Amino acid sequence: MFFLFIVSEACTDLSEYDAEQVRSAMQDSLLSTTESWDIRMTILDDGIQNIQLEGDYAITYDQKERKETKIRGNIYVQLFDSTGTRETEAWSKRANYFADDREFELIDSVRVETAENRRLYTDFLRWSQETDQITSDRFVTIITPSDSLTGSGFSSNTDLTNYVITDLRGRLVVD
Repeated sequence: MFFLFIVSEACTDLSEYDAEQVRSAMQDSLLSTTESWDIRMTILDDGIQNIQLEGDYAITYDQKERKETKIRGNIYVQLFDSTGTRETEAWSKRANYFADDREFELIDSVRVETAENRRLYTDFLRWSQETDQITSDRFVTIITPSDSLTGSGFSSNTDLTNYVITDLRGRLVVD
């Protein structure tokens, strides 16, 4: 819901002080909202495609202190390495993008697959563009060609080759 208040000095009995207070309060409120359907978001890093995200619906809130985009329905994400080669794909039902922090959250039925046949399943995953790390404080399952592990408290690089599960459970093959 979006409300627009117009203060016209010609049509009101507000003093100049009161009118200024209203203008100031309006500047602190929601500045803009944008809605989109069937979205495709591409993020470049030094001119190279870093991430591509597709979803059914997105709404962006552009506030003074924070810019946030909420994406819904059939989320598909592709992460690319520094050469532009796709290294990781992810799916979820919802996602949030925080532009100021350069972070994505994938929420609800999250599945990650890498080019090296590694898979991750969870209900919540955070990816930081700044550190190129994915983390989750929720229950996760990771399946690699040699391991099948579950636990909580997960962090990894985006291709799932170097990961840590804090509260580990599962089967591990050691040579």
